[in-house]
Amino acid sequence: MLVAAPACAAEYTAADPENDDPEIADAASDGAPSDAAVLGDGSGDATRDATTGDATIGDGGVCPTDVNARPNEGLAEQLYTARCPAGMIVAGAVCIDRYEAYVDLVDAQRQTIASWSPYYPPPKNKAIAARSAPNAVPQGYISGADALRACEGAGKRLCASDEWLRACRGSAQYTYPYGNTKRPGVCNDSYPGHPAVTCLQSSDPSVFSRLDEPGINQQAGTVDRAGTNPGCVTEEGAYDMMGNLHEWILDGPPPPATAAVDFRGGFYADTTRNGEGCLYKTSAHNFAHYDYSTGFRCCAPLR
Repeated sequence: MLVAAPACAAEYTAADPENDDPEIADAASDGAPSDAAVLGDGSGDATRDATTGDATIGDGGVCPTDVNARPNEGLAEQLYTARCPAGMIVAGAVCIDRYEAYVDLVDAQRQTIASWSPYYPPPKNKAIAARSAPNAVPQGYISGADALRACEGAGKRLCASDEWLRACRGSAQYTYPYGNTKRPGVCNDSYPGHPAVTCLQSSDPSVFSRLDEPGINQQAGTVDRAGTNPGCVTEEGAYDMMGNLHEWILDGPPPPATAAVDFRGGFYADTTRNGEGCLYKTSAHNFAHYDYSTGFRCCAPLR
């Protein structure tokens, strides 16, 4: 079943890919493609081809979508240190995923049974676990609640704000993962324009109600595979903490779905609007929100 997009769109514009206005409405949805659907409303109606999954909107172009894409099939985490679970490194007083996380479907023993597409929200009715490995396409389209569920499914948790900041900034408390002077393009932080506009080839306002289109992050120049920006690395070896995808954090117990929760680090089209580099923080969205730009990584106690 195709479902409605998040409503977090009315106040986005082509020149404003990340709007930190707390008045923006949020909604969660779940699912992957199966049938053709009519999306949006009025003159900006979007339709999806039942065979290819490609989306069109109004008089715009086609947003190509590979509904069968499983780019993380066969990947496995590596053990970097005996002090942390696989896929993690030591950063300050905790373990943190070396790379932005992707999601696998798992059994009761947390063993992988299938790869999940990073272009669709994880399913609500299946067990999932976060994984962190080089060359993975990190999971976008994920809510804070599902990011927490994925971390817990791997025996980990979402990072607290101070843990995430320490990992990104290092012991020297840099502004950027690599130092205090910004170096555009070292991290994945330079996408021109708004990726939903380029995907659907339209500036119709209804584009901004389609921020869950799976084709957005399948465009060239959007999400990079983990670790493929060799200069975008922290003092202790964590990659892509600035740019690529936003990363959910959690201070305290899980909040109500309607409570505003932060994500950090910016994404591939914006690492400055709500703070520079590691200091970037968005607080406009609730824990159930997701869109193409939302990702995550996990933390865990040191062994």
